[in-house]
Amino acid sequence: MLPFGTSTRTAWRQMITAWAMTYHSWLTFVLLIVSCAVWMHPDSQRFCLRIIPSIAVYAEFLLFIQYVCGLKLAQVELPDEKPMILRQLGFEKPRTSPPVFPLLLKSLFTSAFWRTLKQRMVESEEESAEQNWLFSLPLVRSAHHEGRRHSTVKSGSLINEDSRMGRFLAALKSNVSRYWIVVNLALLLVISVQNPVVMYRIFYMLFFLLFLACFQLSFPLWRKLQCAFWMIMLAYCMCVLTLIYTYQFHGLPYFYAEYLGMSDA
Repeated sequence: MLPFGTSTRTAWRQMITAWAMTYHSWLTFVLLIVSCAVWMHPDSQRFCLRIIPSIAVYAEFLLFIQYVCGLKLAQVELPDEKPMILRQLGFEKPRTSPPVFPLLLKSLFTSAFWRTLKQRMVESEEESAEQNWLFSLPLVRSAHHEGRRHSTVKSGSLINEDSRMGRFLAALKSNVSRYWIVVNLALLLVISVQNPVVMYRIFYMLFFLLFLACFQLSFPLWRKLQCAFWMIMLAYCMCVLTLIYTYQFHGLPYFYAEYLGMSDA
């Protein structure tokens, strides 16, 4: 049960990020913020189950907007060119592909949200059933003792299969946890050495050099600063992602160029 639930929640987080990146609008920008918040939350699994009902309803709202925009309506009936804010909000008619393709893709994204919501309901029912069983434990203890003797042989193979799967998942998690930091450092290096050289890439190189310098100078200090370092790194990545995402909206490039010094490069 646990691997299925974990994979479902992981797929949900990937789907919500893919939706925000594929369809650029202010309404999907909300999904991007939620995705960043889920990835940064210390207990992302529980936080994911807590907010999934709201996200599923919000996804249905976006799916309804896509359905309406896919109808063959004139500009007088459903404008999406003037004012420009309508297209930035997500009220944009498909122009380069048939309307069925974005509608189908968003439906697949929404199905992942509803599957996660179903998983939350199943886990809630299991928790309530377990609590009820604990309350009635003194009454069924003798019956359970008799039935346990007859079901030992039958459940032996299932236990062995679960133990093999558990060992495989534990080994996979151990290897990923061991080498994931190397993957992150490689990504920092690749991003920082790309052309053209801009300010946010210089900060990525700064994070990379600070990590290596601290590791070489003092290993105990390096271990103590790991949590703070990666939290600051995540916050900085969120800020960069937000600036790049919102820079593509109409009117904001001038604002960013005027006050932040950002350009198209």
